[in-house]
Amino acid sequence: MIAFGCFTFVATSISLSMALTAVVLIGMGVGLPYAAMFSRAGALFPGRAAAAMGLVNMLGILMILGGAPLVGHLADLTGTFRVSFAVLGGFALTVCAIIPLIDSAEPKTLA
Repeated sequence: MIAFGCFTFVATSISLSMALTAVVLIGMGVGLPYAAMFSRAGALFPGRAAAAMGLVNMLGILMILGGAPLVGHLADLTGTFRVSFAVLGGFALTVCAIIPLIDSAEPKTLA
């Protein structure tokens, strides 16, 4: 969803309805995974669910703090945000390609 939304903004001219659809797709793509991450964090570490959720939020904040200035700098270098949206869409696709490589084995619990 994020990649499709970002690549929609790469076009030189889009309609208002396409722009709104792209914004909704990006928002949903960014927001929906948090429910799964929080549920999984709580299930993996039931005694430390709040700490696991804090870690998830911290990683998101790091991406916001680092990513926003990079997007702005790229827009300054190129004179347009189209390149920034293309890079963000490519980043989203790269993350999707890496997800199957993540180890999904259950951690061993300490008795």
